[in-house]
Amino acid sequence: MPWIRDVLFSRFFWLSVLLTIGFAMVARASQADDLGESVRIFVLAAAAIALVTYMPNAMRAAAERPWPSPSSRGVWGVYLLALGSVGSGVFGLLWRLGGFQNFVVNNAVNYYFIALSGVGFMLMVSAPNLFGEGVPPKERILLGSKWVVALGLVLILALTQPDLRWLVEKLRPWLDREPRI
Repeated sequence: MPWIRDVLFSRFFWLSVLLTIGFAMVARASQADDLGESVRIFVLAAAAIALVTYMPNAMRAAAERPWPSPSSRGVWGVYLLALGSVGSGVFGLLWRLGGFQNFVVNNAVNYYFIALSGVGFMLMVSAPNLFGEGVPPKERILLGSKWVVALGLVLILALTQPDLRWLVEKLRPWLDREPRI
C-alpha cells in the first residue's frame, strides 16, 4: 500500500508524532487543573480565530443563490464547528473558573453550541470531493456505512442508557491523577 509509505515519509505525520509526545510529556508534568484550563483556553482561542477568519466567506456563502452550493457546505461546516466550539468553550471555561457548577454546562444553550459543532461536521463531510461529486461509489458507500454505524451507536446509547460506572472505575487509575477525598 503506497499510501502508508507516503504517510510515514510525510513531515506532517512526524510533526504530529512529535506534538503528541510533547503534549504527553507536558501532561505528565502538569497538574490536571492547569492542563485543563490551558487546553480549554487554547481550543477557545483557536476556534475564535477560525470563526473570525471564516466569517466573511460564510456570509458570502449565505447570500448565494441557490443555497447552499456544494462548495459553500465546507465553508459553513468549518464556520458552524468554530461557532459551536467557541460557544461550548465559553461554557466550559465558565464551568471551570466558576467552581464546577453543573448547571453551567448542563443546559440547553450549551447543548445548542455542541449541536452546532455536530452540524458543522456533517456539512464538512457532505462537501464536494469527500462524499458528493467526484467521489467513487465505493468511497461513498464506505463513508455512508461509517455514518450508519456512528448514528446507530449513538441511538443505542441514548435508548438503553447503560450503566458504565464499571468502565469509569476501570479508567480511573489512568485518568484520575488527583488524590481521592
